Amino acid sequence: MKCFTLGYGGRKPEELLALLQSAGIRTVVDIRSAPQRSYLGVFSRQKSPQSGIEGLLGRAGIAYLALPELANEFREHDDWRERYARFLGRRGKKLVKPLLEVAEPIALLCAEKCFSECHREQLAAYLQRQFSGVEVEHL
Repeated sequence: MKCFTLGYGGRKPEELLALLQSAGIRTVVDIRSAPQRSYLGVFSRQKSPQSGIEGLLGRAGIAYLALPELANEFREHDDWRERYARFLGRRGKKLVKPLLEVAEPIALLCAEKCFSECHREQLAAYLQRQFSGVEVEHL
């Protein structure tokens, strides 16, 4: 599995699409806790799949899957990395199953632009530990 990670923070929609298209992404997996909320409406998940992030990606031929159950509910804690790692240790295998059933390559999407400050880094590392052949690249 080829797995990219990407944060939309500070990016324009066309910049995000260019990154996804240049990497050949076929499915964006939104791992935000509340994809329906975003400071920029174009990155929010709307009621209509033709609007917001889903519409933006769909018009570019990229599938969209929201998995808020993989969100970082511990970001308000100083030790969020450790808490998220424990969370994945307990529930990860069940929660990542949908990632194995979508068109590849995938991109894990969150708001934080810098992957080292986001749970995308921990989730991608977890995938590499749990499944052989997982390649990760941070966009």
